[in-house]
Amino acid sequence: MSDTDLIPGLCDELALENILPRLPWYTRPVCRAVSNSWRALMDSALQYDAHLLNTTRNFQLPLLQDTPLVSLGNDSEVLQILILDRSQGSWRKLPPIEGLPVGRAQMVAWSGMVFVWTLAPGKSWSHSRDVIFKLDIGRAKWTWDRTPARRASNWFDAIAFGGKIYSSWEYRRSVYGIHPSVKLDVIVYDMETGTCDTIEKWFVSGAGVVLSPAGDEILYGFHDKTMELMRYEAASNAWKSQEQITGKPEFRATKVVSGDCFEPAMEVGTNVISYGGEAMHWYNSAVQEAWVAIEKWPRTDRFKVLVIRGAIYAISRMVYSSGSLKHCEILRGKIDVANRRLVWDAVADFPFPVTITCFVRMA
Repeated sequence: MSDTDLIPGLCDELALENILPRLPWYTRPVCRAVSNSWRALMDSALQYDAHLLNTTRNFQLPLLQDTPLVSLGNDSEVLQILILDRSQGSWRKLPPIEGLPVGRAQMVAWSGMVFVWTLAPGKSWSHSRDVIFKLDIGRAKWTWDRTPARRASNWFDAIAFGGKIYSSWEYRRSVYGIHPSVKLDVIVYDMETGTCDTIEKWFVSGAGVVLSPAGDEILYGFHDKTMELMRYEAASNAWKSQEQITGKPEFRATKVVSGDCFEPAMEVGTNVISYGGEAMHWYNSAVQEAWVAIEKWPRTDRFKVLVIRGAIYAISRMVYSSGSLKHCEILRGKIDVANRRLVWDAVADFPFPVTITCFVRMA
């Protein structure tokens, strides 16, 4: 037996093949801290051996599926990125990102990987900021990889769909917004290979992913001029009309949501919500011909509604009477159809005065 064995009495090959890939993702920092030999092997074999990486990923993905992640900070910096350890019900810190440009964080989590980039302050674009950082937790990596990503500092409306990040990048002529923005071609970033491509610009708004009852991803959007509900077909890079949406309320955001956002679950038709200010309206042509008003929620400056993969969430900010931040809370909403109101359940509470700048779930 060698003094440098990973596990005394067991050869390193067996430990690497059969034990380490099965250890939960959050044990990686602990394993690396056991000894110099553990650190060396974890940073070599478990980082560059393709077979071991894929074996590890197969064990880790079920643990990571649908796991919440948050970015804490403000408009100019990322203070921490946390991921929920559902086995313990507690949040764990991800490693700090060295060299992350100043700006508000954007984040995507897909297939065990976390991607982070920042938006340029003042909505201005800079080549030097066009980078994206990736942490492949599913393959047991605990250091961020930095890769170039075309126009990433202006991915304001990024959508994760089918293993790719789509951003219908807009050219903003002035950092002060004097001139109107102009839509340009869509940037497509492949999350597995780290490569970028460009496709023709989209004439849709409110694009978002919804999960079908079978768990398949569907990307919906709304035609900019006709307000038709559109469905995206990635193979042909084409949007196909699904139905005409009539009489839309004049709210800022319009999204498709899944049937399990309702109580009871809505099993027919396509559900569309439009929201802004302190109100929400719901439309489903298979159920009723008009939009239905849903009960209002608290003040919008402290209550931000999000639609993530077809589910309704909100970030609630609790403040002291002085106006200073007390703590933040993440809520998940369901529409009570009979009473036409939103019912909110707590997902997570952050009992300290740090703002949640981004909230996602692992796809």
